[in-house]
Amino acid sequence: ANTTIRSKVNSEQSAIMAMDEVVSQVPELHSSKDLAYLIGTGYGRNKVPFADENISEISCHAMGVHVTDPNVRAIIDIGGQDVKGISIDTDGTVKNFAMNDKCSAGTGRFFEAIEMAVAKRCFVMAKKAGATDSITLTGGCAKNEGLKEAIEHVLKLKVINLKTDPQLMGALGAAEYARQKGMAKGA
Repeated sequence: ANTTIRSKVNSEQSAIMAMDEVVSQVPELHSSKDLAYLIGTGYGRNKVPFADENISEISCHAMGVHVTDPNVRAIIDIGGQDVKGISIDTDGTVKNFAMNDKCSAGTGRFFEAIEMAVAKRCFVMAKKAGATDSITLTGGCAKNEGLKEAIEHVLKLKVINLKTDPQLMGALGAAEYARQKGMAKGA
């Protein structure tokens, strides 16, 4: 089960609302306590009161892409607040990353009008992170075909489409970390 909600001012309350929504979708779950291991991720990760551990969205996007397609070695994550270039090691961990230095500059809030400008910013992040031959896109903005085409044009790299919703990559990566750590814990 998954859910996407608009964050509230109170990050802790947003996490509780999202978990309540997911719990309501899975008959076997009664609360977050029924989960073997839970990872908090994203900008509000430190405000998830029921998380066993917090892992950065950079690491979770890398792991999520690795689980989806282990051959992918580079990501551009275009979120609501920043753009990140991430290179992935063979085990799904982060090899290197770079991010833009201005909040919201070239991200989901206004990229519809300036896809080429975003693609040029992505070029800088991808090169800093070490992308060489192909790349994939994560984050909600990755769903925009025009942006994908602009990035392919500017970067001269093939953009690999993932079979999983690119907006869920951080959550998928967090779930994989939780699975691994839950097994290691003996859950």
